[in-house]
Amino acid sequence: MKNDILAFFFAVLRTVGPGSGTPTKIRVVRGLYVIFSIWHAATAVGQDDPGYLDLTSVPNGQPVYIDDAPAGPTALMRYPLAPGKHRIRIPHPNRTDWDARDWAQDIHVSSGETIRLHVPFTGPVSVTTDPFDAVVFVDERYVGSTPVRLSDLAPGPHALLVRKSGYEEIRRTLVVADTSRQTLSFTLIPETGPHRTTVSVHADWNGRRQKIIGYAAMGVGAVFGGLALHASREADRAYERYLNTADPVALESAFRRAARYDTRASRYVVVAQVNFATSFYFLVARAFGKQKER
Repeated sequence: MKNDILAFFFAVLRTVGPGSGTPTKIRVVRGLYVIFSIWHAATAVGQDDPGYLDLTSVPNGQPVYIDDAPAGPTALMRYPLAPGKHRIRIPHPNRTDWDARDWAQDIHVSSGETIRLHVPFTGPVSVTTDPFDAVVFVDERYVGSTPVRLSDLAPGPHALLVRKSGYEEIRRTLVVADTSRQTLSFTLIPETGPHRTTVSVHADWNGRRQKIIGYAAMGVGAVFGGLALHASREADRAYERYLNTADPVALESAFRRAARYDTRASRYVVVAQVNFATSFYFLVARAFGKQKER
């Protein structure tokens, strides 16, 4: 905007000319004309000058693309760029890794400016634990639950924290140096002391509760199973009377009685099945809980 205003004044001075008007006006205009002529020449020269890019990477020798055109391998030193916006991209060295991401950045370079960029690539780090599903923090930032794969970590040391309820937490220093893969495996140690006792008591109570519910559901299922058998027999007897009677009134009564007991039998069967399924679930859960405790 400032250059546009100065260019406008220079155009006005060129129109007026350096040698017209009164002597005072001539001296003023000539002085301004000389100043703006020098500025215009310097601006014209500066606009034609390119900007420069210094680009290095770790590892070295990675292909560079500028505005999707190949520019050669790193390191690029004083690589000329036309003034303006450009997109710089370097493919990740480990292209076979599914989570490897290319590095890309948009830059704006001015005439005569040198932009310096350094791109360090790092390899993936996998963290596993036994048991799994432990939460992982890197530099106090949550990154996921095990098993977890960490990619694009900055080179250098990082504070690693692995934590799972009921187990001792693990703290390590993770050093990322190059693009090689790292796998960290940890066996978690159960906590001791009051917390451990509380967990055991809680687990024992859960087991007893599962056992009680399982046997109670089995008993209720047996009761409703017996009721279903009784209702089914009564329905069969009523239907037998319905087939063997000739009295219209007794015929209607026998039919209704058979339908009523048949409906009850169906409902009792459903309730019995639900209770047997509940009993099976809780008793199986209790059995697996005992295996885990061992």
